[in-house]
Amino acid sequence: MVWLGDSPLELTGVSVGDTLIRVDVAGPVEPPPTSTLKALLNGAFGDDIVLEVRWTLRSAVPESLPPPSTVPEPTSDELRLATARAAVGAWLAAATADGEFEVTDVALDGDTVVVDVVGPTSPPSIEPLAEDLVARLGAGTQLNVRWSQRLEVADQPAEPDQGAIASATVDGWIAEHPGLAVLRVRLDPTGAMVEVDLLGEVPPTEAALDELEARIAAALGRATEVRPWFVARSSLPATTTTTIATATSPTTPSQTGPTDPTSTATVAPEGAATTTTATTTTGP
Repeated sequence: MVWLGDSPLELTGVSVGDTLIRVDVAGPVEPPPTSTLKALLNGAFGDDIVLEVRWTLRSAVPESLPPPSTVPEPTSDELRLATARAAVGAWLAAATADGEFEVTDVALDGDTVVVDVVGPTSPPSIEPLAEDLVARLGAGTQLNVRWSQRLEVADQPAEPDQGAIASATVDGWIAEHPGLAVLRVRLDPTGAMVEVDLLGEVPPTEAALDELEARIAAALGRATEVRPWFVARSSLPATTTTTIATATSPTTPSQTGPTDPTSTATVAPEGAATTTTATTTTGP
């Protein structure tokens, strides 16, 4: 059409009446002046015609459209599995306290919905869940609920230190036997034998050792052999030292030079070790 020229407008309709000519255009820009078209039409229809131009704004269509979404549509099995999981969640929420049971898995095996549940007691009745699954997934849907019991294990008291018990028992026994001291108490890895290293002037009697073994067995709650080791303790004789200092007058100088010797002798009593010390001082 001459009037539109290179305009991106599209001529969508033209109607001609006795005195009215209606022109419909559509596009992203305004149409050219209608006076130009009126002048062109006057030559063919006369000056008495009435021109009406109707423009519909239409956005430009891009040359390339963005690719469609690449997110795949969920499959039928995926939709059925999501529906089954929703039904299982609603079943537990309506029948149990929050957190009492845990659903570890929901799977489909053909027409059977398999549900794994963990909890302290058996799960609630599964009939409401089975009915809900039939309503959601259709007739023929089967339900298999597998339950694993979870028990709370109470904290166990700490195992007493058997070696410490044996040591404390020996300490109590030692307190009743003056003259004895304990050097070491060792409980062997099997717990069947206790070694006790004792120190004293006189070894303990067999009766006293039997009493110690009985006390250790009672403290440990089982028969335990006591193997004593005794280290004798004896006093050493004292050493007495007497020091006598003797001063002498100067003597005739020797060939090596004048000297002023002073000797000191240490005399020990009879039966003791004897030490003699001599000190020489050189004078002028």
